[in-house]
Amino acid sequence: MMNTTMPLPIVVCYTTNFVVPAATTLLSIIESADPNTTYHIISLVEAPLSPSIEQRIKGLDKRGIVSKWSFIDMSGRVPSAYFGSFSIGSLYRILIPKLLPEYDTALYLDCDIIVQNDLSKLFSIDLGENLLGGVRETLIGANIDHFKSLELNDPTWYINSGFLLMNLKEMRRVNFSKKMMDLLQTERAKSFVFPDQDAYNILAHGKIISLPPYYNSIRTFYPSIYKDAFLKLYTNDDWKAVHRHGNVHYTSAKPWKGYAIQFDKWWDYYIHLPESLKQQMEVSKKAHKLYNIWKTPIIGQIFQGLLKAKDTLTTLLKKK
Repeated sequence: MMNTTMPLPIVVCYTTNFVVPAATTLLSIIESADPNTTYHIISLVEAPLSPSIEQRIKGLDKRGIVSKWSFIDMSGRVPSAYFGSFSIGSLYRILIPKLLPEYDTALYLDCDIIVQNDLSKLFSIDLGENLLGGVRETLIGANIDHFKSLELNDPTWYINSGFLLMNLKEMRRVNFSKKMMDLLQTERAKSFVFPDQDAYNILAHGKIISLPPYYNSIRTFYPSIYKDAFLKLYTNDDWKAVHRHGNVHYTSAKPWKGYAIQFDKWWDYYIHLPESLKQQMEVSKKAHKLYNIWKTPIIGQIFQGLLKAKDTLTTLLKKK
């Protein structure tokens, strides 16, 4: 459980060419925080950001939510043998327990998430000797065989690693970072579909707390065609919470490249970034036009209605 006198540590990892999605995620975290919440935002970056970019990112906090910003240069911290097989961000988060010795708990988020909730309540969870808190993925399609291939005692306890409440104290005690790095260098790891995510699930299995699904609402939590699978793990109230205020995780299509489920939520925040940050990455002009149509009265409602009708029809055809 977190010491409430300390700012709550939120960790993100990104490369210099991913500053715009990262800034969009950070803005959503800040804007969705309760007034009394205080965060310490920690960015793990593959190379030092320019002072001007750091200042622009810090300038996202117009509400005084972030009491401390840290930008940690990760160059040289990961052995070169790991590069090429794994994403840089996935490698960096493995080192979080070692990088933050002053904290017993931290929250890690991928930078393709839009946060629509205050995150402070997560830090009141007593993790005990559990290593992680995460949102379990539903058993659908190819996931079923994949989860079983990992030889987990219970395949329904496979979590998405893009949103992790991390018990840093316990992870340090069991030398979790080293175990992760060692596993990722084995022959077994070559068969992993989602390398570090699979490794987290193997090593932490049985020591994971299930978080409400609205904290990490992945793509398969939205279409009605997947509702039956969702309800095998969660409740109908959970389904409603995901659709009303879930933190949207764009695990497949990216909204800055084109249409994606809940894509408008990402653009709602992106358009409020300062122009100096927007210039750091080119986004899809077609996606921007689509967003403008989406937000247009009547036309946008018709378009959204057609997509919902398509979703409903797909579900009905599946049940026949």
